[in-house]
Amino acid sequence: MAICFEGVMHETMLPSVMRMVEEAGRRIGSSLLTIDHLGYDGDQTHKLQRNLHLLLKEIKNDPARLYLRWHLGTVYRDLGRLADAEASWRTGIELTESKSEREAEDCLCYIELAKLLFTRQQDAMPFIDQALALQPGNWLLQWLKAKVFMASERYVEAIQIFEKLGSIDADALITPVSYDKRIFGAAAIAEIGQRAFRMARYAESVEWYWRAELLAPDSLEFRVKRQLASARAGTDKNDTVPADSAS
Repeated sequence: MAICFEGVMHETMLPSVMRMVEEAGRRIGSSLLTIDHLGYDGDQTHKLQRNLHLLLKEIKNDPARLYLRWHLGTVYRDLGRLADAEASWRTGIELTESKSEREAEDCLCYIELAKLLFTRQQDAMPFIDQALALQPGNWLLQWLKAKVFMASERYVEAIQIFEKLGSIDADALITPVSYDKRIFGAAAIAEIGQRAFRMARYAESVEWYWRAELLAPDSLEFRVKRQLASARAGTDKNDTVPADSAS
C-alpha cells in the first residue's frame, strides 16, 4: 500500500503521505471528516504495560529520540512510578540541551517535570523559564507559569497571563503544537476566580466567574461556582449574567 502506518509508538502515516505527495506531485487538502478516538476510555493498565515494553525496546534502538523519553515518563507516571518518570524526563531535558536544532517537541519533558515539581510544591519555575527560552510562544508553558505565580502569591503577574489566555479562542488557534482547550478562554478566567475563592476574597471571585460565564454562558460549573462565591460574599444571587458585566 502507498499509505501505511510507520513506527512502534504513536504510529503515523505522515511519512508515507509526504512521500506520495513528493513522488506523485500531489497536494494535501482539508476535510470535514471527524475521527472520534476512544482508545483512552476505560482501564488503561494493560495498555500502559504494553507501551512500557515497547518504549523500552524502542529506546534501545533509538536512545537519543526525545519523544520516546517523554512518552516513557508519562507511562511511568500513569503507573504510579514517579521516580522513574522524573528520571526519564530529566534524561529528555539533557537530550534537548545537547541538540543543535530546535523542534516542536523540545519542551515536552520540561513541561511534565515542571508539572510534577509543582504538585510536590517544589520550585518548577527554573524549568518553565528554560523551556520558554526554547519556545517563548508555548501557551501551556505560560499557563504553568501563571499557576506558579498564583501559588507564590504573585497575583498581578498571574492575572496578566490568565487574562491573555482567556482572550484566546482555542477553536481558531493554529499552531505546530497541540494544546488542551481548558487552558484558554473561560477556563483561564475561572482560574482567577478559583484562587480568589480559596483566599476568601468572595466578591472578587464572583466577578471573575461572571467573566467566565460571559465566555461560556452554557457552563453549569461556572454558574454554580459563581453562585457559591456570591453566597459566601453575601451579595445578590441573581442568576442572569448582567449585560454590562463585560466591562
